[in-house]
Amino acid sequence: MSFVCVCGHNNFPDKKWTPEQIDPHQHYHCVHEFFFFPWNRKARDNNNVTDWAQWGWSYGMWAHHYRFVNALREKRGLDWWFNATTVPDSHGFFNMSYGTNNCNIFRQTAKRIVFEVRSDYPWAEGGRFNTIHIDEIDYWVEVDCEKYRWPQINEKALKPRPEEEAIANHIMGIMRDRDVIQLGIGSLPSACVGAMADAGFRDLGVHTEMLNYGLIRLIESGQVTNAYKNIDRGKSVWTFAFPVDVQWYYDTIHRNQNMAVYDIEYTKFPVSMLPKEGAARRYPSYDERRSYKIPMGGDLWGYDWDPYQSGR
Repeated sequence: MSFVCVCGHNNFPDKKWTPEQIDPHQHYHCVHEFFFFPWNRKARDNNNVTDWAQWGWSYGMWAHHYRFVNALREKRGLDWWFNATTVPDSHGFFNMSYGTNNCNIFRQTAKRIVFEVRSDYPWAEGGRFNTIHIDEIDYWVEVDCEKYRWPQINEKALKPRPEEEAIANHIMGIMRDRDVIQLGIGSLPSACVGAMADAGFRDLGVHTEMLNYGLIRLIESGQVTNAYKNIDRGKSVWTFAFPVDVQWYYDTIHRNQNMAVYDIEYTKFPVSMLPKEGAARRYPSYDERRSYKIPMGGDLWGYDWDPYQSGR
């Protein structure tokens, strides 16, 4: 059986050639994912085949994938990784753009790599681990972006419910100028954005997993300056986005030096977000912890299990 990791978006535009169409009862393939989408729940119920884990942010991603990593491709645990990217540059590098988040993990865990090249993907400035060279991949295919368009959603039209507005107004009593924020998608984040605008906060910073309408709106308003962040000063840090307003997202991100896209290990790992002084200095970087097998437990995590030493 093959393990298939599908990332990015619109990865199988020709529905005749999806793994589900080729192998509908999943005798020969299993999709490895974290969101536990409806099709994977259906596979569990109908075919008794599924492979998923709770969305584990940076630590969880590595904890669930470390067993697949190998310097020798033929010994890696995932058979295929599919991901959408930008058009390669003149040096042969693909930019992971909206889907930078887990790419540094999957590039080390998959035997074969396939890129779907989309001309409507912006070149996202790093950050780190936001590009992969053509020599590292096995196949790539150009997508007809007119035929296979992104599904469009008018995020600006999302209206919060009264209880969500009440939550947002409560949060405003806790926030202050120069705070660093992260937002998800939906009507509650939209309510928070509106409340922040009304409150007139200044010099906000952005360090987020998801880049969305609300954050772009705050950036455009001038309320976000990132001028007082402890790390990545002057940069709005993000790791992935769903461009449900394709042109607006493209214009915001493409070659924008005020933005910095990072891998999930950086944006979601707690040590990255601690102040430079004090506690953060006591802990090595995440890569050092992996390389030297420094225990993942202790007072930072609250438990002592180390996946890199457990042999699980």
